[in-house]
Amino acid sequence: MSSSDEEGEIFPERVTNYEFLNRAEEHVSLACLPLLSKKDAVADNGKTEVFLSCVCDEGLRKIYKEVVGWRYEISYVRPEISVLCKGRCWTKLLMPKRLYEVVHRSILITIHCLHFIKHNPEAAEEYMWSHLSKVFSNYEITPSIKDCMNHIPLIRDAADNDQILKNSEFIQRTLSGQPLQTDMLKLEDVPAERPEFIVDEDIYDNSEDDETSDEEEVLFDTCCSFCDNGGDILCCEGRCMRSFHASRQTGVSGEEICEGLGFSEDRVKALAHFICRNCRYQRHQCFICGKLGMSDENGNAEDPNSMEFVYKLQLALPISVSVSVVPHLSCSLLSYTFFQVFPCIVGNCGRFYHPKCVVKELQQRNDPQIENLEKKIVAMESFVCPAHRCFSCQQLEDRTVPELQFAVCRRCPKSYHKKCLP
Repeated sequence: MSSSDEEGEIFPERVTNYEFLNRAEEHVSLACLPLLSKKDAVADNGKTEVFLSCVCDEGLRKIYKEVVGWRYEISYVRPEISVLCKGRCWTKLLMPKRLYEVVHRSILITIHCLHFIKHNPEAAEEYMWSHLSKVFSNYEITPSIKDCMNHIPLIRDAADNDQILKNSEFIQRTLSGQPLQTDMLKLEDVPAERPEFIVDEDIYDNSEDDETSDEEEVLFDTCCSFCDNGGDILCCEGRCMRSFHASRQTGVSGEEICEGLGFSEDRVKALAHFICRNCRYQRHQCFICGKLGMSDENGNAEDPNSMEFVYKLQLALPISVSVSVVPHLSCSLLSYTFFQVFPCIVGNCGRFYHPKCVVKELQQRNDPQIENLEKKIVAMESFVCPAHRCFSCQQLEDRTVPELQFAVCRRCPKSYHKKCLP
């Protein structure tokens, strides 16, 4: 099969049902490709003989393209894997093809392991393995230390670039080749445990499942971003983690009616993953000034007067804004509106900011991270947004203490401990 390199082809930013093949149409691991960083300026004139085969656009379009490298991101609420295709096109990987899981499982498990350690550095290792077993419960073999030991170079690279991982005892033992006895027990390929019969959910009570469901509730917004009401909502699996009513029918709440996304019931049922327009086209609003900005992590600036730029603007605008007004926006407005925005590093935040906006807000609060922060943000260094400190006492949230739990404003980056509410 020849690689699809049509001139002018618009390459998708996310793909699913994917697999990687060599010239002989045999499955190959992602690990055989060069591991790239965000700052790598890669000339893609090399031949890797590895091809990405996948589908996109809700299964309507097939892709077959040569791949020249890959990278991963574990700072977000969920780990992300992206590949660089011929023509300098980055695309994120969602779900692999079922037949490809056997080849791909160990590198996926390793990245999920790194993600868990980064976000839960104090957690016991037994909880890590329990978490990984749940994430990969559909796989035939349960995750084990063997999966991680197959990717020592990847783990070493992660530890070199992240202090939390570098300080992890599990990472240190794995890199030294001296796992604990409990880890050694996980070296064998053990079939995943599966129930032998169906259990009534009302009778079967598992406290761990309750904890997991509570955790899921924290990950995504529980209210529609259009109307601020709850109910039957569709959660974006992109970086914004917002939720929306899918249609007018699901947006009815008392006398209020939310137009929602305008999706039909059949379209909602056909969605394997939902990615909102903003995440798909990497155009997000600054949570302080409200203006739309580029959130492309590669920092690729575009000409605000180009037709492609205006087209992406139309697609990213909220559904309540008339598309017909877009071409009449002045050049100065477009130039100002599309300064780059950057995400807060907190995994379940989903807020984006212009560097100047977030620095101005933090200056008013005398935040200690303010020094040279604007330059650091532009240089792609991480920051914690104002919403994660109490506006009154400037302290962090403690969810284990009711009075120290946050009440978070949905319109500005202000949060208050319940005891500090004005």
